[in-house]
Amino acid sequence: MSNPQVTVLLPVFNAAEYLKDAVDSILNQTFKDFELLVIEDGSTDDSLSILKSYNDPRIKIIEHTQNEGLIKTLNEGLRIATGKYIVRMDADDVSLPDRLAHQVKFMNAHPDVSVVGTYFKDIYGKVKVAKTPVSHEALKSQLFFSCALAHPTVIIRKSDFEKHQFFYDADFPHAEDYELWVRVSRKLKIANLPKVLLKYRFHQQQVSSKHNNTQRNSMHRCHQRQLMEMGMSPSENELETHFAIANLLFRTEKKFVDNAEEWLLKIIDANKKANVFSQSHFKRMIGGYWYNICSTLQEKGLDLRDQFMQSAITKSGAVSKTLQLKFRMKYQLGFIKTVQKGR
Repeated sequence: MSNPQVTVLLPVFNAAEYLKDAVDSILNQTFKDFELLVIEDGSTDDSLSILKSYNDPRIKIIEHTQNEGLIKTLNEGLRIATGKYIVRMDADDVSLPDRLAHQVKFMNAHPDVSVVGTYFKDIYGKVKVAKTPVSHEALKSQLFFSCALAHPTVIIRKSDFEKHQFFYDADFPHAEDYELWVRVSRKLKIANLPKVLLKYRFHQQQVSSKHNNTQRNSMHRCHQRQLMEMGMSPSENELETHFAIANLLFRTEKKFVDNAEEWLLKIIDANKKANVFSQSHFKRMIGGYWYNICSTLQEKGLDLRDQFMQSAITKSGAVSKTLQLKFRMKYQLGFIKTVQKGR
């Protein structure tokens, strides 16, 4: 019997509340040539009994007698998956019926691409769809600050990961996916499909909620490694500014804006010398953050019109004409509201 084209890798630990929805969403895919590799990581709830209630030959269950943790479980899955492609799935999310069909079609048509994510939406419909970069160079640049590949949406070309021996790094707990995508982007092409193909479930028991500090620390160390890659040795103040920008924690202070502007210009110059990222994509990414900082803090009461428009970041073309126009319109709207308030 030939191997399936796709292995859907589903780690499970105490996921009984949402597990059936996740499994059903895979079994009901329009694309049929797959195995569902479930690694049951020593759950103490009803997860295993739910899995064993299915009578479907596509489901392959690996049982751990004790909890070994997500990173070890994921690496085990990468090793034993038999499919040409490995699709990630989490036990609390829901894949749309044509997810596999779209992703396999893209991978077959683009043999030079090794990892492809997708857009996703909140399962409860409360959060706006985040439109992350699509092309390799834009994604690679975006990874400098944030994880622009949503982990439970990706499909991986297994042969490329085997060739380069790519696995999740246990030294980056709760940001193991972010660290992996950064490494992968240096060797292989990555992309995003601009389609919503997964419903993501936000809840208090997920990693980003339960282990926020650990996750942030791991991401910060990944940020520092990327700065070193560009030949930079930031001061403590510069690192503080960098982390604030990455985490969207903008302080409503003119000094913070000044520090951010100086730091972003320094980063652009460092990349120009090191050539780690495509300069055009990198500058445009930096310009997006500069717009976000000024626009956000303008709405909170700082008058940043002149600084934003006269900044070397804006004048260099890093900020698109569309964002410049958007900023001016938001400024005018805020000015009108202020005048009306004063009447």
